[in-house]
Amino acid sequence: MTPLKLHSNFLVSFEGTGTSALFFNWSVIIPEVPQSPSWQPVEVREFPEVTMEMIDHLERLALVDFRNQEGIERLADAIQFANQLHAVDTEGVEPMDSVLED
Repeated sequence: MTPLKLHSNFLVSFEGTGTSALFFNWSVIIPEVPQSPSWQPVEVREFPEVTMEMIDHLERLALVDFRNQEGIERLADAIQFANQLHAVDTEGVEPMDSVLED
C-alpha cells in the first residue's frame, strides 16, 4: 500500500460558532481503490405491491399511521429506495460488524 501524500491543507472557521475545522486537499494512491468511479446500468427490480396486510403489519411494527395518502406515498418511496440495495454487488465482501453481535 502506498502511503498518503498530503499536498496542502487549510483551516476553515465557522463564523459565530466558535468552531473551526482543518480540511485536507490530498490524494491517495491505493491500487485497490479506483481512481474514478465506475458503474454499470442494472435492471431495476419490480416494485413490490403494497397490500393492506403489509401496511397493517408495518403500522404495528413502527407505531406509525399509514392510513392516509401521504403515509402511503412515504412508505412507497422508502420501499423503492431500499429496493435499490438489491442491485449492489456484494460478492466477496466480508460482512461488517453489527451492534447486535458480541
